[in-house]
Amino acid sequence: MREVSYSNQFAESVADIVSEKLRMRLDGVLASIEALPGIGSPNVQKSLRDDYGPDIRKLPFPPFVIVYRYDSIRDLLEFVALPHGRNIA
Repeated sequence: MREVSYSNQFAESVADIVSEKLRMRLDGVLASIEALPGIGSPNVQKSLRDDYGPDIRKLPFPPFVIVYRYDSIRDLLEFVALPHGRNIA
């Protein structure tokens, strides 16, 4: 069974979303990632790799980017960050 975790930073970013519609969309996208963790791109900007490590993936979720890592050997999925897209260099 896949283990899913959320970093404090990710959880705080989600808590800051005031739009119920956006939160509902996010829940759907997170469920999709949980079902298919390979759907995110491993082609991640250097600034994100520098901040969160070399083994991360990203999935656009306008206006944000979902940053996560997946360990397929241990079947561990961690949602790491939810930065605003305009803040990514």
